[in-house]
Amino acid sequence: MSEFDKTHDEPLFMAMNDEGESIVSSVKQARATLGHFATAFSKPQFRKAYFLVKTRFEDQDEPGEFVHIWLLVNDVLGDLLFCSTFEVPEGFGGLEEGQSYVLAEDRIEDWMINEDGRLFGGLSIRLQREALPETDREDFDRHAGISEYVDEMP
Repeated sequence: MSEFDKTHDEPLFMAMNDEGESIVSSVKQARATLGHFATAFSKPQFRKAYFLVKTRFEDQDEPGEFVHIWLLVNDVLGDLLFCSTFEVPEGFGGLEEGQSYVLAEDRIEDWMINEDGRLFGGLSIRLQREALPETDREDFDRHAGISEYVDEMP
């Protein structure tokens, strides 16, 4: 049984080297294509989709400790994204589920749109999946609610 197939009382978070070349490249690509994300937010065809962005937070109880989490995007106004937390790591100082944040584009590390299991963007999710053994990828997809990885922009 893979880690993704087990029942969890809290969200499943995966550690990744946030200074690796592939992560740095994915952040640059996500920022370069953020306009597609913002445009799709207002398209009627994506009305029922989930829009998420990934950003970095510092632990308020342990300065120098960071976590990169996905936030649900509630609104987009110019280059500002109005977001809220929906999953937070247990015991991470200063973060609670349901908190609201306003993020400028330069705080965004990744973006994704999940339209009924069809994933647009999500470059870091794709990297996490690639790092897994082939045998765990189907469970990862099920856990993440992804049935298809779409390569074109929304």
